[in-house]
Amino acid sequence: MKRIQHIFFAFTCLAAMCGVSCRGIDVASDDIATAEQAIDARDYDLARSICETFKTDSTSTLRATELCRLSLVYMKLSDVDNTDINTAAATQCYQSAMRADSDSARAFYDNVPIDEARHVEILTQLDRTLSGSRDIFIDEDSISIDLLNALDIMEDSI
Repeated sequence: MKRIQHIFFAFTCLAAMCGVSCRGIDVASDDIATAEQAIDARDYDLARSICETFKTDSTSTLRATELCRLSLVYMKLSDVDNTDINTAAATQCYQSAMRADSDSARAFYDNVPIDEARHVEILTQLDRTLSGSRDIFIDEDSISIDLLNALDIMEDSI
């Protein structure tokens, strides 16, 4: 009987911990949504104060999509504040999202609205620079044949 009580207690504790953990994600997601709405309403002070909680708390519990959303909030704040601190925070969120779930992160970033695509491009370039990647992605559909031929010639001469 004592063993059954211990098992029941263990399951109860596990369920409680899962509930708290999931609640934390929901709260974080709600906070990010509030920050997004604040930026849309040009209430940058509110957005900044919400982002400050993420700077002091660990973002390791956030899902990749929340990290992606938060990276764009930081980038929008960076546009307004014209500081590198928010860009650095956005880059950290971008990198964390890619580490957490690269497929989800790529799917998110591939589907951002066109007005946010420049932020994604900046984050991608910063990540490549920081990671030391020398690979350059070329979307052959969006550049001219002359440029492709010039790149081929340069590559052959190296």
